[in-house]
Amino acid sequence: MEITDVDRIHQIVERAAALYPERVALQVHANDCLRDRYTYARLVECFKSGATRLRACGLQPGDRVVLLAANSPEWAIAYLAALSAAVTVVLLDPTLTGAELVSLIRSADPRALLLSPQLYAQLGSELKFEFPVLDIQGGLAAFAVTPTSVNAQIPPTPDPDETIASILFTSGTTSKAKGVLLGHASIIHNTRALIDRTGQSDTNVCHQVLAVLPLNHLAGLLCTCLAPLFTGATVTFLETVSGDTILAAMQATHTTILPGVPRLFELFYSKICQQVAAKGWLTRAAVAVLGRLNQTIRTHTTWNPGAIFFRSVHQTFGGSLELSCCGAAPLAVEVERGLERLGFTIIKAYGLTETGIVVVNGLQPDRLGHVGKPLQDIEIHISQPHPSSGEGEICVRGKTLMQGYFRDRVATQAVMRAGWFHTGDLGRCDVEGNLLITGRIKELIV
Repeated sequence: MEITDVDRIHQIVERAAALYPERVALQVHANDCLRDRYTYARLVECFKSGATRLRACGLQPGDRVVLLAANSPEWAIAYLAALSAAVTVVLLDPTLTGAELVSLIRSADPRALLLSPQLYAQLGSELKFEFPVLDIQGGLAAFAVTPTSVNAQIPPTPDPDETIASILFTSGTTSKAKGVLLGHASIIHNTRALIDRTGQSDTNVCHQVLAVLPLNHLAGLLCTCLAPLFTGATVTFLETVSGDTILAAMQATHTTILPGVPRLFELFYSKICQQVAAKGWLTRAAVAVLGRLNQTIRTHTTWNPGAIFFRSVHQTFGGSLELSCCGAAPLAVEVERGLERLGFTIIKAYGLTETGIVVVNGLQPDRLGHVGKPLQDIEIHISQPHPSSGEGEICVRGKTLMQGYFRDRVATQAVMRAGWFHTGDLGRCDVEGNLLITGRIKELIV
């Protein structure tokens, strides 16, 4: 897939819908059934209608709106509606406290709020609404609190920017939360590069993706929303997220792609090991022998017989899982090795909100532990490497970088130097150019 053209995010989804109008784009798995299903044709119809609604509320290109809700098909529709209306979407974490959310909303200086009814009820007593407050579950209809003469009451945005698709706030656990400005171009490039590296570029295959990662984080937005919708895949949301509901949804949808965090895969592997141990020494010995055999075959050929050797294990996960994408923290080597021996494919990624996902190990056989090589048009530089270990600060340059921190030039200049973003992470590259993450600069003992 050629990464040259610059579009708007919603336009790429429209192209997928033109190719596969009757494919299911979004759905929910709950109580052992699939509901709230949106085909690609209906998805486009809904977000275009939502964009019309936003413009009717008085929103202008370059204005900012806050999107605040748990994962759902309507979250994705509201996000695309805002982009279609040429406004910037500020993504906030619905698990934050009311006071934290109010503070971030005020910092974002939005011209509308797009909320779920649950979040509207939570914030209603803590925030005075002086702009449109719209229900994402109700087609962006206004909640009762919205002023009747809202068009005249929305003041102009002092710093509109139509090129910014999203603003995501950093956690703020060690300092004041900062709004990361991500343009349409950087998000699109990152998404397409991910699609290519993970082998999802064949749109004739309708992948089944399970949305476990929160969409208000960049990894969730890219891996469980945009990459699937760019390629005509089906995204399944869960009403509640637990080990049991994840497995039930994987069996119901025959999930082919599962993005997650290390803890999820650690839990799965632990459960598998417990079940194997419970069947006695003969089963343990057979799994160990077949596991090592499978690892050898996968290392020296393109064949992966794990789904044959361990059929019952794969059936537990729906029987169709082709790859799992893991990021946000290091994956324990023993878990990675164990799942690979069982025939599962784990793709590891590294990146920050400010950089996008910049390193992915891809589908090729790799040594355990590292996170792979940079994506297309992204450079990695190790600043001031140690003479013996080669370890130094990881710096990133390329098309996926943020445009800066929202209304914070000083903070931007502190991390952006001569075109390189200084991550604060420590790492080194091996002789083949694979990146290994070794720690944080602040963890060093001076």
